Amino acid sequence: MRKRLYRRASRVDVVREALGLSAYMTGRYSEALRELRTYRRMTDDYSHVAIEADSERGLGRSEKALAFISEIPLARLDAESKIELALVASGAKADTGDSEGGPVSNRQTRSREFRGGTASPRRTHPG
Repeated sequence: MRKRLYRRASRVDVVREALGLSAYMTGRYSEALRELRTYRRMTDDYSHVAIEADSERGLGRSEKALAFISEIPLARLDAESKIELALVASGAKADTGDSEGGPVSNRQTRSREFRGGTASPRRTHPG
């Protein structure tokens, strides 16, 4: 019964989004990646890419997170999402030993993409 319900619900984008976000918040990073990638493919919504990248970090794959971040079409993100992504990139760079790359990315994002606005990051790496 459970599998049948999952199969039926798994075709609903908001279900995949909710599953991905709850998996991320509880440290189940593989599941979060699977669900949020599926959600992004279903909806073409890039609002959770920072969580996807941070989930890669949570799995100990900071290099993969950086590669993923480099492929994200930044024009698809709002200012808040760009800041979140810059924070994740900063952490991933620090994970790989690049202590200079992170702060530069954050300064560039703040000055280039966020002039005059106000927002606060919604997410931080839980680990």
